[in-house]
Amino acid sequence: MNSPKHMHRRRIGRSTAKLITGIVMATTLAVGAASAQDARQRAEPDSPQVRPLKYLMVALGQDMNRINDGLWHEDYEMIRNGAQAIAGHPRVPPEQMAAIREALDERFQQFVGFDQHVHGVAVELVDAAERRDLVDILNAYTRIQNGCTSCHTAFRDEVRAKLYGHLDPSN
Repeated sequence: MNSPKHMHRRRIGRSTAKLITGIVMATTLAVGAASAQDARQRAEPDSPQVRPLKYLMVALGQDMNRINDGLWHEDYEMIRNGAQAIAGHPRVPPEQMAAIREALDERFQQFVGFDQHVHGVAVELVDAAERRDLVDILNAYTRIQNGCTSCHTAFRDEVRAKLYGHLDPSN
């Protein structure tokens, strides 16, 4: 039978279950909203988002891998998303940009030119993916790779030494 003691336990159990359900739902909504906001910011060209250079480069590498995976699977949406993320990558923090400018001196504009080149080709790659034009996709992908590699070859050691105080290629 339902004794007052038994009913009290049931109410506490129901209240606890409702509270836990509410917390789980609120957490799920908050995480989902944050992820959606991050995805929107990441996909917007000329995003005002700022990220330290080291982490920006890691993200760009992941975006290149996404394009590469898209090529292997003929997944044009994956290719487009990777290229769009590259085109709208976050900016380097002003203090790091000032340090890079100081390290490269008169060659700083060449550094900026590489970034602008990669951005422009990434926009072309988005367009090629939307058209499903594999020849143009491969052409743009190769040009992005060449732009990244050329910039790394020309500037990585100097920039790494200025920003992080070392030349160790493993970091």
